Amino acid sequence: MAINLEAYFKRIDYHGPRTCTSQSLIEIHRQQCFHIPFDMLDPHLKIPPSLVPTFILDKLLNKKRGGGCNQINELLALALTELGFKVTRLMARVLYDNPKDKAPILAHKALLVEFDDQKWLCDTGFGSNGLIDPIPFELNKKFDQFGSSFMLVEDKAYGYKLQILVKNQWEDMYAFHLIPFLAEDFNAIHYYNCRNPERVYVRHAIVTMPFPHGRKVLSDRIYKERTSNGTKTIEIADVRQYHELLKKEFNIELPDHPLFFPR
Repeated sequence: MAINLEAYFKRIDYHGPRTCTSQSLIEIHRQQCFHIPFDMLDPHLKIPPSLVPTFILDKLLNKKRGGGCNQINELLALALTELGFKVTRLMARVLYDNPKDKAPILAHKALLVEFDDQKWLCDTGFGSNGLIDPIPFELNKKFDQFGSSFMLVEDKAYGYKLQILVKNQWEDMYAFHLIPFLAEDFNAIHYYNCRNPERVYVRHAIVTMPFPHGRKVLSDRIYKERTSNGTKTIEIADVRQYHELLKKEFNIELPDHPLFFPR
């Protein structure tokens, strides 16, 4: 499906070149991260899970909402494809904070983007601690960005892993094979993420978005703003404060749900 690039670039405040280059890819990816939040409020607003392109475009562009990995990475895939990049949709197994004795399922969406014999991993939808800039698909090389460090490594069981440096130790984020999937293939995992009562997104209303010096995280009635100087925490007292914070920090408004206040 074609995407209105004018509306998309306005949404992410992008004014750069529209060429298939690393500069364009990095800037578009970064701007989307800084302007479209990871927003998993739909399960709590009783909005049915949908990956229909018209639904995604209306929600993320017109209504200025965010979405989970399947929605916001699909938005990026549509935009990059329209620009002329080759985009491959990948399914990944989330390893971060996953018990070592529990086999991770395919529940995350990432993108492999190719141009001029280059390959880049793109992912604007991991939520907490995710990529802000895309990274070249080069193994065992550290990529520093906005106070975080990432690395791609091979994995015998799962193909490849994206890792993040935490307290001087490399932690696994997710693993994936370079197997292409169709956009329609993600409907089941999107439904699973939005409906399974064991999923954190069903148990908690979560919104998160990075900014140049840190990350904002809203989980139910607790707002945290993490920077290198520490963490600022706000306990939200009432529905009015909740919606004011959503608007101020994430530019999210819920006109159809003015009384929504998570448990």
